[in-house]
Amino acid sequence: MVPFDKLRARHGPRSRLVCCLFVYAFVLLGGTVVSATHTLLRIHIESEPRTLDPAQATGLREHLILQGIFEGLTRYHPETLEPLPGVAEKWEISEDGRIYQFFLRQDAKWNDGKSVTAQDFWNAWEHLLNPKTKSPYAFSLFYLRGGKEYAQGRLQDPKKIGMEVKNPRHFVVTLEKPVPYFLYLTSFASLVPRRTDVAGSSMLANGAFQLSRQKQEQGVLLVPNPHYWDKSAIKLHGVLFRPFGDFDTALKFYGRTGIDIMAELPPTKVPLLKFRSDFRSAPVLRTEYFMVQTKKPPFNIREVRQALAAAIDRKKIVEEVLKRGDLPYGYFVPPGMPGYAHPEYTQTFDPWKAKHLLDKAGFNAHKKFPAITLHYNKATDRQMVAQAVAAMWEKYLGIKVQLLEEEWDDYLKRRQARDFDVSWGGWYGDYLDPNSFLELFVGGSPQNHAAFTHATYDALIAEGQNTQDRKKRAELYQKAETLLLHEAAVIPVLTRAKTYLIQPYVKGYHPNLLDIHPLRDVYSLRP
Repeated sequence: MVPFDKLRARHGPRSRLVCCLFVYAFVLLGGTVVSATHTLLRIHIESEPRTLDPAQATGLREHLILQGIFEGLTRYHPETLEPLPGVAEKWEISEDGRIYQFFLRQDAKWNDGKSVTAQDFWNAWEHLLNPKTKSPYAFSLFYLRGGKEYAQGRLQDPKKIGMEVKNPRHFVVTLEKPVPYFLYLTSFASLVPRRTDVAGSSMLANGAFQLSRQKQEQGVLLVPNPHYWDKSAIKLHGVLFRPFGDFDTALKFYGRTGIDIMAELPPTKVPLLKFRSDFRSAPVLRTEYFMVQTKKPPFNIREVRQALAAAIDRKKIVEEVLKRGDLPYGYFVPPGMPGYAHPEYTQTFDPWKAKHLLDKAGFNAHKKFPAITLHYNKATDRQMVAQAVAAMWEKYLGIKVQLLEEEWDDYLKRRQARDFDVSWGGWYGDYLDPNSFLELFVGGSPQNHAAFTHATYDALIAEGQNTQDRKKRAELYQKAETLLLHEAAVIPVLTRAKTYLIQPYVKGYHPNLLDIHPLRDVYSLRP
């Protein structure tokens, strides 16, 4: 298929209607043609998805697509994000909060017409935990009895994991301990079902949409799944994810109503766009921060890490560098978390204190601090922040900083290998609980690229995970966050505001803390 933008360049503006028809009318799947109407939703993404394997996907754009293709035992409410019945039409929870019995709906089908079964969820969850899979989200199921041991190779028999298929429609899950947010996890894109009876099953789907069989030269096209149990609720004829690496080109398409939603606006563009009536800005559950390699000298000295944290002017970065409405932030758990208040301790900008800490660590006029490397992935906002922080560290601490920018895949490999001094990172909460952030830095966590280890921290997180009393849990997590910030293994810089342009005729796309927008609930009134 010839991309729409190339068709316009080849034939000129007069053929716009023809181009639209060409792109939209010939989307064939199972004998169903997507009508040449204006109910195709077009969403801008910066690049093609890296993978659509639920066990391997980590990026936001991948999860956005996966949420349309697959459905878990539960699904998200489009506004509140509360768990709603998905493949499971109901569930029962034991009094001690450890045993969940899920009862699957009879009309839950894969897009080839085969029923979704409890065995499909067993297969998916075992695959996620299997050490051979090396899934970055395996930790999501460490709450299962034996889940962590199996993922770490200490338990060999997967039948001993806390998952049992009672019958095709009855799936029983046993947890190591009560997990108040477990039903949020069962909505997450990594915990969707998996078929093992079909070779090359990349086209399988059990969600509201499925991948189009019509090959796309650019982007990813989803069309409705004719076997979805609630197909009458789907209002769109398709969803097209269009990758544009160049924002200005994408903006031209948006201006001609060739794109309906533009998310992740470049920070340099926000001051020019924020006065538009179609501009939106909303807080999301994401903290952006630096990780310091705690096992690598001289970063193994706590005062060195604290000095780096105190020499960052977060307010200047947010207000003068990025200018997109983010919140300067010295905590790690972002604001808005239900039932959780920030600890009293926070990392603050204090250049005099930063210099004093570096002196205390033994670095002064007689012993200069060595040059360091600041690592980040290739993106405009990452580069802007890295350059600003490098200038601050040189100004306030006299430290020379070399910037290391890498493409996404190389960036991830270096992070996972812990081959860095200081690395820029960001984390979206997977569910509305402080544990979604604080468990990242538990010893042995696959996301703990800073190699941070602290027995007291681990104990506080473990006790919080074992406590059902919300007030007591909050107090334990506050203590843990205080310790993490004081150790400065992680240096939070800001909490994100999601900025985007959305055409006024798009409905059902609600801002929320997790930045999750179930496609089955979105529709377009484009005239």
